[in-house]
Amino acid sequence: MRFKKILLWSLLIVLILFSVWFYRLIWGKPFNFDHFTERVLIESAWAEPEILTMVGIIDNTFLDFHSHKLTDASPEHYLRQLDWADRNLALLRKFNRDKLKGQKAITYDVVEWFLEDIANGREWMLHNFPVNQTAGVQNNLPSFMTSFHSIRSQKSAENYIQRLQAFEEKFSQVREFVLLQADNGVVPPRFVIEHVLREMRDFIAVSPEQNTLYETF
Repeated sequence: MRFKKILLWSLLIVLILFSVWFYRLIWGKPFNFDHFTERVLIESAWAEPEILTMVGIIDNTFLDFHSHKLTDASPEHYLRQLDWADRNLALLRKFNRDKLKGQKAITYDVVEWFLEDIANGREWMLHNFPVNQTAGVQNNLPSFMTSFHSIRSQKSAENYIQRLQAFEEKFSQVREFVLLQADNGVVPPRFVIEHVLREMRDFIAVSPEQNTLYETF
């Protein structure tokens, strides 16, 4: 009987310790600095399916969970990313930089710069025009589909179609962001608006069968 009690108490202690370790690994400050940096990397990639496809490491593999999605372009998503950066920056600074040596110290500085760069964008959130004449969503998105979304199987072809179907939601999110900018008095210069309108009209002027999105597929 005494042995069973000791065994049960031992299992309970192990379970509690594992629960604490697991909680801190996923949501809190991990005990291991490397686990924290890896979590930051995974979380940042998880929120950016288009970037994951550009990297191309897990596309068309059993780990591919993202190839049917487009990156959220809504103001709410941007705010969530800013909050995420603030939260992880605070967690990062709970690690003692002076106790890290060599590569880990360099990693700390890189992650700190990465998170600070995102967090500092809060002040200028509305000053980045998502629709512009050089790298706006209206040309970047079709270019992304034709240059980075690789069609190698029926599944990847179906993912391509799902992404095309997601264009409407993506541009609705962009529209929401642009209207928010306008409400706050942030409007692109007239020459930018005129160039973008001309570019979009040219894009839809051709027949669907001649469109680059159709020809690539």
